[in-house]
Amino acid sequence: MAALYTRLRECVAHDLPKPNLLAPSVLILDDLGKVKASEFVYETLYGCPEMRWSNAKTTILTANYKPSVVADRLTPAGLDQQASDAILSSLVAGHVTEIIGEDRREGRG
Repeated sequence: MAALYTRLRECVAHDLPKPNLLAPSVLILDDLGKVKASEFVYETLYGCPEMRWSNAKTTILTANYKPSVVADRLTPAGLDQQASDAILSSLVAGHVTEIIGEDRREGRG
């Protein structure tokens, strides 16, 4: 996710074309909720899944948090609960699968 936000910010800053997030048949957005909440992050995370959903494109979202926690973490402090609820609605519009297990990276678990 951080790389996507960096790329999008560079495109905005240098007036370059943004990546077409509708183009891939499957888009995977990994580690939601780890990037600091901002208006930019909120708008990107609200708009992208909504756009892909309405165009019948598959989007896989991963996070180490429950969807409601991700929505809260992605909503900037100045926005209200309705803004968080809008993100949550977008995140759970399809199928939500919880995977529980030990973390085997770097010898943990």
